Amino acid sequence: MRWTDDYQGLMQTWLKGHQEAILFIHTAFTIAHTCDDLTDRDKTVETTTMQEAFWLALVELPRNRFYVEHFALLNGCLQTAFLNWQVANRLEQMNQPNAKEVAFILRSSYTDLVTLCAWILGGTDWAVQVGTESRLHASQEGFTLYQDRLTTERRQPYVVGGV
Repeated sequence: MRWTDDYQGLMQTWLKGHQEAILFIHTAFTIAHTCDDLTDRDKTVETTTMQEAFWLALVELPRNRFYVEHFALLNGCLQTAFLNWQVANRLEQMNQPNAKEVAFILRSSYTDLVTLCAWILGGTDWAVQVGTESRLHASQEGFTLYQDRLTTERRQPYVVGGV
């Protein structure tokens, strides 16, 4: 996953230039976005992109020094983010009041990783500032565009069909 120059700048600021923390976030976000694209089927995912995500998850992430040092905090946050993403996917399929509104917020729970990294690197006040900014950034597409994009998804109960 390629970050824009603006987003790279935000990460440099939010994570106080800590390169291992920035690499951790980039790795986790790349894995999450690839998993989401494979699930939603709203974008073409090349084989090499999928293989990179597996490499990152199985090889690079467990070796990231920041992740290893703060594993007890970060892994729990990562687990919760993944569970919230699964809940959001289920909510998106429901026709209950407020389900999609809740899904819109839950689907970006991975942003909590940025907030938690900011807390590790700069304390509570810094984490609250970064959490506010990163949440607004993660939701900048707005609810209306999010709803429109849901119509392009082609989810199936399988990733690859057999012969």
